[in-house]
This record gives sequence, C-alpha cells and structure tokens, in this order.
Amino acid sequence: MSQPHTTARAGQPPGGHALREGGSAPSRNTSLPRYRLPDPLPPLPGESLPGLVMRNAARYQLQDPRLLFSRLALPPLGLHTLCRAAPRSEQAEAMRELLGLQPDEWDRLAMGTGNDTTVRLVGHTVSRHLARIDRRHVCPACLTQAPYHRAFWFIDAVPICTEHRCRLVGDCPRCRSPLRWQGAGVQLCGACHFDLRQATTTPVPAEELAGAIALRRLFDRLETTGASHLPLEFGEALRLSILFGSLAADIGISDGLDAMIRREGRRIHQIVGLGWQVLEDWPRGFHRFLDDRLARSAARPGKTGLRKAFGSLHQRIGLWPDGPTRDRVMGALAIYITARPDLAITAHVMARFRSDDALAARNVTMNEARDMLEVSPVTMKRLADRHDLFLVPPSGSGIPSLLSAEKVRDLQARLREGLLVEECRRIVGVGRPVLDQIEKAGLLVRMPSDRAMTSHVFHREDVEAFVRACRGTAPVLSMEKARSSSLATIAGMVCPGRSYPDICRALAEGRLHARAVVAGVAGLPGIRVRADEVRQAIAVGSGDMSAVEVGHLLGVKHQAVRVWARRGMLPSSQQASGDGSLRFLRKDVERFREVFILGGEVAERAGTPGCGTSVRHLAFLGIDPVSGPKVDGCSATLFRRADVTPEVLASIARHRAGEDLPLQAQRARCSSQVGKAIAVLTARSGPGTRRVNNRLEDPTTGRITQVISGRRHSIGGTFRFRLNRESLDRLLAARDAYVALVPDQGGEFVHAPVADVLAFATPDRQALGLRFDPLGTPLDLTGHAVSLEAGSAR
Repeated sequence: MSQPHTTARAGQPPGGHALREGGSAPSRNTSLPRYRLPDPLPPLPGESLPGLVMRNAARYQLQDPRLLFSRLALPPLGLHTLCRAAPRSEQAEAMRELLGLQPDEWDRLAMGTGNDTTVRLVGHTVSRHLARIDRRHVCPACLTQAPYHRAFWFIDAVPICTEHRCRLVGDCPRCRSPLRWQGAGVQLCGACHFDLRQATTTPVPAEELAGAIALRRLFDRLETTGASHLPLEFGEALRLSILFGSLAADIGISDGLDAMIRREGRRIHQIVGLGWQVLEDWPRGFHRFLDDRLARSAARPGKTGLRKAFGSLHQRIGLWPDGPTRDRVMGALAIYITARPDLAITAHVMARFRSDDALAARNVTMNEARDMLEVSPVTMKRLADRHDLFLVPPSGSGIPSLLSAEKVRDLQARLREGLLVEECRRIVGVGRPVLDQIEKAGLLVRMPSDRAMTSHVFHREDVEAFVRACRGTAPVLSMEKARSSSLATIAGMVCPGRSYPDICRALAEGRLHARAVVAGVAGLPGIRVRADEVRQAIAVGSGDMSAVEVGHLLGVKHQAVRVWARRGMLPSSQQASGDGSLRFLRKDVERFREVFILGGEVAERAGTPGCGTSVRHLAFLGIDPVSGPKVDGCSATLFRRADVTPEVLASIARHRAGEDLPLQAQRARCSSQVGKAIAVLTARSGPGTRRVNNRLEDPTTGRITQVISGRRHSIGGTFRFRLNRESLDRLLAARDAYVALVPDQGGEFVHAPVADVLAFATPDRQALGLRFDPLGTPLDLTGHAVSLEAGSAR
C-alpha cells in the first residue's frame, strides 16, 4: 500500500523538517513537551483512538505506533494503556494536541474515565472486563471498504461484524500470532505483515444476529426497536444482556463475566441474543424470562425462597450499585413476585426490592420484624403486644408467629420520627452533660411516654428545628477563616452566670444572632458569635469565681491565674472553708483585663500568625512582657495594655508589610538610602570628591570610602552587609580607608575605618552584621553614627 507523502524519514517519528514546515514548537509552559503533527489524519466515523494513532503512525511507516509519541516523553506503556490516560490530564492534552483534535473530538475518542474498572468507547462507558482493548479484532471486509479500526470491535461479548455477518479475526491467519497494536497499519499483521484484508472469515447465521445488531445500533446511537420502557445506556444494556443470557442458558458466571465470555467464545453472541430478548419487550420479556426460570426451579436445591425460584438472579442484580437501572429491574421482579401468591417469599426479602405494594401484601416473622425495627427480642415482643401487630400469635406449639407487614411498616416510620439520646447528641453536636443542661432548661423536650418508641425519646423534627433556629441564616466560613476571625464559639463564651443553654436560648429567641457557621461542623459547635453581643445579650452578675473559672473566662490555664494572683497582679482571697482554694471577684477580673493584654490578643489585633511572632515583634520594639515563660514561668505571656498602643500595632503591621516587599521595591529603597548617604559624605569631604559607583575618593586627603547597603533578614535588629572581595582588597591596600554601612531603613548610618568595621565581619569576610534599634539608630559602632539628614556625627 502506498504511503502518503511526508518529509519524515521512514521508521522515524515525525519531527525535523516536518515541524519546521507545518508543526508547532514544543510548549515551554508544561512539564511535558508539546507538538502537533504537520497534517494529522482526522478521525473517521466510529473509529477507535488506538486505530487513529495507528493510521497516523502508518504515514511514517512506524512499526510501533507508540513512536509517534516519542517526543512527548510519555511513560513506556502499551498503546492501549496510553490511550486510557486520565481525562483532562496533561498526558491526554499532549496527545490531543499531537493528533490535532478539537476538544469535542477528543471527548468522543478518549478512552480514559479516571476509573480502572471502566473504559470509554466513543462516548460509551463500558466495564473494563467486557472490552478487550489490549488486542485487535478486525473484519477483513470492513477493512477492504475503509482501512480503519472500529471501536465496536473492542466489545469482547459481540465478536461479530453485523454488517457482513461474519466473525471478527483476532489472530493472523499466516503466523497465528494474536493481533496486537503493532504494524504499519490496522490492515496489516504486526508480526509477519500479512494483509488482513485477504483473510477468510466464518459466516454467522442471520437468526443469531438479532442481539448483536440491536446492541450495534445502540452503540451507534441509532433508534432501536426494543427496550422502549427501559431506557438504557449501551454499557448497562450490554451487561444486562450478558447477565440475563447466561442465566437463560444456565451458564455459571461465578468466576466473573469476562472469564465466562472467553470460555463461551464461539457462542457468546447467541448468549447475548438471549439476554437481549429479555430487554426487547420490557417488562413482558422479563416476566417471560422469570416464567422460564420458575418452570425449571425443581432442579435447584432448597425448598423455598428466591434462590430456589429464580437461581442467583436477585443476588447478582443486588450487587449492582444503586441507580435507576437497578431500581427498575428490582421493581419489576417485586411486581412479578407479588402477583404470584404461591411463592413462599417473606416481606423482609421483598423490602430489599423497594416495593411498598409487595411489602404491604405480605406478613413477616418475629425475627424479620425485629431486624426491620432494629430492636431486641424482648422489646419486639413488648411492641407487638402494645401495638397489636400479631396476625398469628405465639402458641407454643412450634408454629412460628406472624406479624402484619403493614403495621410493622407503620411502626418503622414512627420509629424514624424519634431519636435515641446518642443520635440527638450527634445532631446537636454536644456531649451528654451539655445535652442534659439543654434538656433541663426546657430547650429540648422528650416525647410523651405513649408516643415514645423504645429508647427513641426525642422527636427528630424538634431537635432539627432547634439546631436550625440557633444557626440561623449566618454565612458559611471555612475552618481557616473562622480561626483567623475574632468570632467566638458558644463554649468559649460560657462563664459563671452565663451557661451553654443561656446562649442557645438567646440564639433561638433571636436576642442573639450567629455571625458565621463553620463549614463541615454540624450542630451547635459550628456556630460563631461576637463576644460583645453575647455580653450585651446575657448580663452576668458580680459574684466570685474560682481560678478554673477565671482561666476559662480569660482563655488560659488555671495555673497562670494562680501565678498572677501570687504576684499580686490579680487580687484574690482564700475560701472561708480553709482548703486553700482561691476566689476572685468579677470586678477584679474585669479590671485585670483592662490593665493587661495577653499575647494571643496582641497577635489577633496585629494580624501576626501566632502569639510567638507577636512577642518577638514587641521585644524588638523594646516592649517586654510583665509575665511569661521567661519572666515568672507562667505559661501565658502578658503585656501591659498601655504599652501596646495603636502606634505599636501599626509599627508591627508596617514591619510585616516591609518583609513582604517585592525584590524590586527593596532594591529601590536601598538605592534611596545609599543616595542620601553619598550626598552627606560628599558634603562633608568637599567638592573635589570623586564618585566611582558606590565608592568615594578624596584626592586631597587620599581617603577612600566604600558605601555598602544592608537589609534586615529577621525580626531582630541585626542588619547584614555583603562584602565584595575586590572592594575589600582595594580598601585594605589604601592608606586611609573607610566604610559607610547604610541600612535600608532608618535615619542614620555608620561611617567608620575599615579596621573597626572588620571586627563585625564573618570569619570568611563575606559579610558584616551590625545591630540597629527600631528607630534606625546604630547599637554597634555608635561613635561613628552619621545622620542621613543633618550630616553630623552624634
């Protein structure tokens, strides 16, 4: 077969001149290289993705189609595996660009689903076990008409060409090798290059093709003549056809559908045809299928039950995931069983099929009713007596008692209205002690004893309405945003005189409003409120408190409260009982909060990541804590509120903003400071001073001054100045050499002899480190400080 004209050499992947003439250059913005074939072949109707790759590879006479992707740096996998790349992945996008496909064309051809158990064939999702994609199966007559691979040939259960009524060829007639995804074209054997269009085929009788033709029309999205009452996707129709067909032919599938398909390869299309007859006239065809199963039930083991009547049908369909198809099949089975009162099928079994009609028409045993209601045998007996559930009461003669299925179902619905105490706790989101407090406060009321079912003592609607009233219509925040906000939890606002139920009552009555609700946190713990609104809505008396209560109010451990009391910072008194416990007046606690401020509150107001960061910022600004781990061993860090002024908080904010300055802005600030320093030094030395870059040379005195800028790399006050080796050698060789160290912020710099400056150099003399205070005043070499404004030494 003649090959299309191309500029690439035979046996080599496209590239070189081909890219320069029509292809696009590799992309620089992705980790995988990108390029496009100069003139890619478009997909043909019903063509598979591996077949399209193989046709494009044949233009370059590539024996291995994977060489077409050689410039994409894809993993060394088979072609069928590469074509199952995850949807929208970088590998999939690179392959789409190479083949020149539009996004809608790629969505139709892509085989990956993101799930290893399924595969997509021209838009149909099919079970991986029902599609043989690692091998080629072809129809020689179809290849003669148009040499490309049809996606329908992947279906392992339909190895038939419905157009030419013949079996597909899966092995080379010459060398007997399985047809893999290799060779210079889909019409050639990859091992011996035999032209498969010359292969002989086995005809299939027309009466055996009904199911295959119907599935092919469904695959091609053409109108089908059957399944008008059971709308199915192709993958579901294929699976149901195989399942019903195997049961109709009494073929075991305990080892899986794929194993059965390979075992019954010569007649698998007939089995699929039997299954399609069940779907063709739904539900009458399904009921005829059940009649046939029931007629052969005598040969099955057992006495009664669904397995005796229909074999493993209900079990196999029951393993399917929930969905419309499963519900329709189970519903049709339930309707059939309900219409056959001679079948010994209990209501508990019918309940699995979700058919209320079938459930109402039958009875249940005591054990089945107990399982439905999820109660103990003793409770079930008490409920049956109280609610008159017995149809056949227990007689003690060995005959099982029977209960009315309709009454049991009504009782089950009433049980769903109630909640156990543990279920109520999960909905409200609190522990047993808090739930008891809420119940004692009258916010949640138990059901009357005549309505309460066993231990279901709370009404579900009442509990859910209470939680909704407390949460209100507040906006939803993420956990991260909720932690960074100034809002408080309900538990955080509990203190003596203000209980958990008090806050909940204020929320439910509308005297207090939730300001936010945390996403993913159910019940009351997800509510966030404003502390000032809580204090305003619920006034607290002025009684005394224990150290634990004060710590809970302040958000610290009670050991910290005792440290402050021992130092006299928080007035206290011992309890009259003489047990040594401390008591605190509320007014003293409020006065303590007015005088002092905790490090956590400083961090919240300054916007720092944590308490430790705010403490380091304040220490740098000269504000020391009055209590803390390094002061008196207290676990909480405490400052005087008068020291933490708005100016201090603004200074912290400015410093943090400076840390986040972009590199270009930092360089501009350093350049400005250096310009000021050079102006001051030039004015001091006289008009004859010559400037060379950042070096000043005074020809009158012979003095050389090297100006160096520096930045602070942490919260501390040490600025780092980098030394250039060439500049340092020039300074050391000069008779009179000075260094001007200019920080990038502040109002002063250091102008000192090079020998004094080198005392602060690193061992390798690559950098200098000098300390400055927050105002920019040097703390080292203070005798050599020079003002950037006045130009005079201090």
